[in-house]
Amino acid sequence: MRYDVVIAGLGGMGSAAAAALARRGRRVLGLERHWPAHDRGSSHGASRVIRQAYFEDPSYVPLLLEAYTLWRRLERDSGSALQTETGGLMIGPAASQTVAGALASAERWNLPHELLEAPDIARRWPTMTPASGDVALFEPRAGFVRPEATVAAQLKLAVLHGADLRFGTTIESWRPAGDGVLVDTLERRRNRSVSDRGLHHLRDVSRRSIRQLAERCDDDPAHSTHVAQLAGELFDALVTITDLDGTAREYLEAGALLANVGLVVAHSKHHIHAYYVIRNSELAGLTDLEIEIIAQIARYHRKSEPKPSHAEFAALDADDQQLVRTLAAILRVAISLDRTHQGLVRSVRAEVQPKRIIVFAIPATGADIGLELYAANERKDLLERVTGRRVELLPG
Repeated sequence: MRYDVVIAGLGGMGSAAAAALARRGRRVLGLERHWPAHDRGSSHGASRVIRQAYFEDPSYVPLLLEAYTLWRRLERDSGSALQTETGGLMIGPAASQTVAGALASAERWNLPHELLEAPDIARRWPTMTPASGDVALFEPRAGFVRPEATVAAQLKLAVLHGADLRFGTTIESWRPAGDGVLVDTLERRRNRSVSDRGLHHLRDVSRRSIRQLAERCDDDPAHSTHVAQLAGELFDALVTITDLDGTAREYLEAGALLANVGLVVAHSKHHIHAYYVIRNSELAGLTDLEIEIIAQIARYHRKSEPKPSHAEFAALDADDQQLVRTLAAILRVAISLDRTHQGLVRSVRAEVQPKRIIVFAIPATGADIGLELYAANERKDLLERVTGRRVELLPG
C-alpha cells in the first residue's frame, strides 16, 4: 500500500499531524505500537496547563495565540470539550523569571493581564498566603486542556478524513526506496487485517474510560456489568423494530455500566446524581453530545421517564430524544431483571410479534426469578410505548 505520509507514533504530536494532513487530502498512514491515548508517552493524564503570557520567551506568544484558535476549532469539529479557561496566576518576586518573563510577554503582545501586590492576592484568593514581597501576574485566558481527550479527538478526525490508523503496530525498520520510504511493521509480518482497526480502537478508548468511572463510583460493578449484558441481548432481539445501529448499542452498554455511579453521592435520587457524575467526568473518546446521551440513558433507568419538562431532555433534537427514550426503556427492563443483584437471570431472548413482545428470562440453574419478573413487569411501560406493542415477561 502506498501513502503520502507515514506517521510513527500517534500521541499528541502524531495525532495532530494525522488529523491535519488527512484534512488536507493526504493519504496518511499512522502507526502506533500502543493503544490510542495511551499512558506510555508524554500526552496522558487528565489535564495540562495552557497560557499565553509565556514567561520562557515572548517569541512563543504568536504560536500560542494560533494554538488557542486551533483548540477551539478542534472542539468544534470533534464535538468534544477540550479546553477550559480558568485564569492563571504567576506568583513570585517581581524580578523572578516567572513573573518578569510573563509580564514581558503580556506587554509585548498586549495580552489581557493584571499585576497584583501580595495583599491583593490574599484578598482575592484567601487560600493563598504569598510572601510580603511577592507579586503576581493574573492572566484571565490561562487554563487547562485535556490531553487524552484531545488525542482521541484528533484520531477521530483523522479517521473521518480518511487516515489509516493502526494500533498495536511496531515499526521494525524503514529504508529509502526510490523517491519514497519502505516501512516494515510487526503487524505486516503477522499478516493481520486492519481494515477498521482505527475506529474499533477509538471505541476502546471510551470503553476503558467508562469502565474506570464505573469502578471508581459503583459499589457493585459486577451487577452493572451483568445488566449491560442483559440490556445488550434485549437490544439485539428488538433491533428489527427499533432500527437502531451498533453505535446506539454502545450507548446502551455505557448507560448500563454507569447507571449506578450516582451512588457515590447518595442512594436517594442516585439516578439524578448519576447524570451529573457522568456529565462532569472525563470520558475520553466521546463527544460532548455522546456523553449527554449516555448520561440521560443512565438518568432514566429508574423513577421518572423522559419528559419535555426536563430541560436536558428537551434540549436534545427529536431523533436523540427518541434514542434516549428507546434505550432507557430497554435499560429499565434489563436492570429489573437483576433486581436481587445475584445474576439469577442468566440471559434473555425475545420474540417480536405484530402486537406484542414476549421476553423470555432464562434463569440460572435452580434460580427462582419471581422477584425479577415482578420488577420487570413493573418497569415495562416505557418499552411498551416506544415499541407500540404489549410486553410480556416469562421464564425461559
